[in-house]
Amino acid sequence: MDDSVMQQHLVHYKQATESAREELAALQTKHQSLHSQLLDARSKISSQEALVQDLREAIDKHQETEARQSSLISSLRERIHNTEKEMASIASSKSIMDMKLQALSKENEEIKERAQQMEIKSKDCLSNWNKTKQEAGDLQRRYEEFVSRLASKLSIDLAESDKPMEMIISLVGQCCKERDRQRTQIIALEENVKSHEVECKASRETVRRLVADLDHEQKLSASRASDLNSVRQVYSLYFI
Repeated sequence: MDDSVMQQHLVHYKQATESAREELAALQTKHQSLHSQLLDARSKISSQEALVQDLREAIDKHQETEARQSSLISSLRERIHNTEKEMASIASSKSIMDMKLQALSKENEEIKERAQQMEIKSKDCLSNWNKTKQEAGDLQRRYEEFVSRLASKLSIDLAESDKPMEMIISLVGQCCKERDRQRTQIIALEENVKSHEVECKASRETVRRLVADLDHEQKLSASRASDLNSVRQVYSLYFI
């Protein structure tokens, strides 16, 4: 093979090599671009998968929220129904409440009147208490005067005795015992008097019976004497 052919082949190889290099460079560039696009696509897919996961979680949360809202709506509907029933009950019992309110108002007025009366009574009680306190002081003074006079009557010196009331009570007890003794004697004397009165009454009854018998005998004697006189008169007339 001659040199020209060799050169042509070399030029052709060089051109083919350059062309292959250019194509390789283009392919590498394209590969890099495709690889970059692939990475971008993978990144986008990952982002989309994360977004899809977020959307799924959001959907799940939305479903849970919707379920809670449905339950809440049911509960609210039930509460509204119960409230409507309560409102109906309240509306039906309004007249009763009005009557009770009137009764309470009347009772309140009565309580106010009773409170005024109690206040008046309280003032009266306070006045009576002051009066009673004053009377208690007067009674204490009169008691002391009575004890002093009683001690004087019983010849007791209150200044010499530590417990004058006990001494007075002791003397009064002795006086009571003496009074009881004298009362016993009086009762015995009264019993004797009653016994004598019974005997006297029996004697008077005996005398009364004797007098009655004597009157009866005198009447019989007078009657017999009258009969005898009558017989005598008849006899004298018959025999004359």
